[in-house]
Amino acid sequence: MRKLLHVRQPEENHNGGHLAFGPDGRLHLGLGDGGGAFNPHRTAQNLTSKLGKIIATKVVGRPRWRVVVYGLRNPWRFSFDPALGEMWIADVGQDSYEEINRILLEADEPPKNAGWSVYEGFKTLRRGHRLNGTGELKWPVAGYSHRDGCSITGGHVYAGVALPALDRRYIYGDFCFGTLWTLKGTPGGRATDVRREHAKVPQLTHIGTDADGELLFASGAGTLYRAVGAKAGG
Repeated sequence: MRKLLHVRQPEENHNGGHLAFGPDGRLHLGLGDGGGAFNPHRTAQNLTSKLGKIIATKVVGRPRWRVVVYGLRNPWRFSFDPALGEMWIADVGQDSYEEINRILLEADEPPKNAGWSVYEGFKTLRRGHRLNGTGELKWPVAGYSHRDGCSITGGHVYAGVALPALDRRYIYGDFCFGTLWTLKGTPGGRATDVRREHAKVPQLTHIGTDADGELLFASGAGTLYRAVGAKAGG
């Protein structure tokens, strides 16, 4: 065993921690902004800090972590769409808005900026925080207010065969309400046709896939669910 990275966390919340390999073969890590309300340590827009970021490294040789996305509050699950080379990120909001970002991975380009803690969703937060001008500012492609939930859990662009109605749709949900939504990505890098699904998963903490691309859902209550198609005539 060897240590790849150590990042000090100033608070007990917004620690992120999701690991995933991207289509480029690099290992990606999502880290929250370090906690506290409204990013008091001002890490998310600070490119010298690894907090409030998604960072990546090659896995051969000595790790060299590079920021690929910054301006995040707590990226609670991100995933890759290998078909298009894109990353989908669900970022947990503060008081008003849970958001989804869709970001094209571009080699040797500056990191993309998701806007926190200057913006929460499309809302400007008037707390004296300044936007870092490095890279492209990426607005959310979808999300929901706290009338419909309180903590987003990101999922995947569906690539299985058991649920044809979800083909190429991105699925995500909410921890507090258990609600599941899907949406369709547009060719222009946006999203359309946001749809609330019938199923619910209480205390949804993770959406994964099996080896065949079929959906799995983990609940904080200790239960694992598998998505299956409706039976004919059922």
